Amino acid sequence: MSTPILEASADFVDAISLGYAVEMRGDNFSYLSKMRMFAILTQAGFEPKAIESGKLNGNYLDQSGHATGETFEINPHFPYKVINQENEDDYFATGWLSCLFGFVRRYLDGSKNSLNNEEKQELINLVAKEIKRAIPFTPIQITRDGDLLCEAPPSGNLWGGYFVDHMRDKDKIEGSSMVHKFCYGFMNRLRATEDLDVLVCKLCFLRVLFPKEIVQYGQLRYWFEFGKLIE
Repeated sequence: MSTPILEASADFVDAISLGYAVEMRGDNFSYLSKMRMFAILTQAGFEPKAIESGKLNGNYLDQSGHATGETFEINPHFPYKVINQENEDDYFATGWLSCLFGFVRRYLDGSKNSLNNEEKQELINLVAKEIKRAIPFTPIQITRDGDLLCEAPPSGNLWGGYFVDHMRDKDKIEGSSMVHKFCYGFMNRLRATEDLDVLVCKLCFLRVLFPKEIVQYGQLRYWFEFGKLIE
């Protein structure tokens, strides 16, 4: 059964295998190819505004987290960069798309760009798997004022580190993964009373109470939406 993700995956594989993306340089980036790249990014949960010619560089960090002065290419497999809705370079989306492009290109090179139907479908399914994996965690509204609990922004690297796992509703609540959206302070879970735990933002000190029995993010989402535990 076809789905939007499978359709976007198939179009992406076709774009590369038919040479649209391989031959693209500068102004030769075709409208058809651009729409395929937009579709793959949108299905993966990114919010692209544009795709432009250009290279992005990242900084190598030392053990203390400071830049060493050495840089690496964010998009070595793909000569284009993603622009987000704020008209800024989207480093993570660019790195993710470049890694996906390189993954498909290596798969095709291994088969000498000649896949039978079964092999092609396997590649499409692998691309679809990475798209689903890339979909970010849906923030949880934890106050009536609109405060949101979201996942910490992922950080990519040159060695395929843009293919990352995201928080899911079935996951256990962990403070190192939670961020208070917009203030971007990390949130910790602490014991507050005999019956309640509390989420505390380490930056703005927002405190939100919830039942200590809650273990997973999905249970937390249900509590703040309906005011009761999942039965």
